[in-house]
Amino acid sequence: MARKIENVYIVNINEGVSIITGLTHFIMEQKIIAGKISGAGIADDLIMNFFNPHKKHNEHGEFFNHNTIINILGNFFMIHGEIKLFLDVILKKESHTTLSGQLLEATISGMNNFFIFPVGSLPVHQPFSDTQNWN
Repeated sequence: MARKIENVYIVNINEGVSIITGLTHFIMEQKIIAGKISGAGIADDLIMNFFNPHKKHNEHGEFFNHNTIINILGNFFMIHGEIKLFLDVILKKESHTTLSGQLLEATISGMNNFFIFPVGSLPVHQPFSDTQNWN
């Protein structure tokens, strides 16, 4: 289910559907070639890459129980007819901690809202620079 307010789409993905698949399908259906995504929700079977500060390297993590996604933020673009999504995620974990990283896969298992900002609707603010003489 989705609705459009001005130039922003508000998308809800059905329970049991992959976040990546749901967003990609909607973007292709609407023929949006590039933009930004933000959102939140509840997901199962979440797979992500994240930096482990104790081991000082990136790790691949899988989380199978209900995961509260505090924020998803990213962008997308179309290349050679295929949508490429780059999504960063922040998870709420036990003991009032959070975990952030790159979302690879997750299945919706509850409430969710995603906001899609097509590239044409993004405000671009570039201040004038006297030293460079260009905007």
